[in-house]
Amino acid sequence: DNLYDCIIIDGSVHRNTCAEHVLKHLKDNGILILDNANQSSIGLDSNPTFELFKEFEHYSYLQPGHKDWRTDYWIIKKSS
Repeated sequence: DNLYDCIIIDGSVHRNTCAEHVLKHLKDNGILILDNANQSSIGLDSNPTFELFKEFEHYSYLQPGHKDWRTDYWIIKKSS
């Protein structure tokens, strides 16, 4: 029943499934951080997460020197 300001998804298993549960556990204006988003060099496909959160404000940061290392985050605004 607790709501969080920020939820971080990292690791290689069940990433998209975790994202499906984020909305019911984040406060309004909470932040979802997805580390190693779509990192093809290790087989990560985060496209379902990107689709799920496409309506929210989104930022992406590439790590210099690595072709596919990036961290993405969304600001989840639940109210208008």
